[in-house]
Amino acid sequence: MPDRGKVISAYECVITRGKSVCECGKCDYHIKDSAVFFCDNQRVLTDALALLKEQEAVEPKPVHNSFRWFACGKCDCSITREDRFCPRCGRSVKWE
Repeated sequence: MPDRGKVISAYECVITRGKSVCECGKCDYHIKDSAVFFCDNQRVLTDALALLKEQEAVEPKPVHNSFRWFACGKCDCSITREDRFCPRCGRSVKWE
């Protein structure tokens, strides 16, 4: 899983500069091409997308045909219909 802080930092670098040239030369996504550093925008976007997908809501799984108890679709932690988020992994729960 990509490091959230590094992705945010690189994304801010790309957005604030408005071009692919990485003037800071500090982010983990820079590529040196001769004397100029370029941000690897494809890697930045791919990692940002992975982080966004990690935040998608998960569907609950019924536990033992119960109408009250369910398990988180991500980590199998016990949840109930009152839970909007899993107490263990923090993912939001898609109840319908």
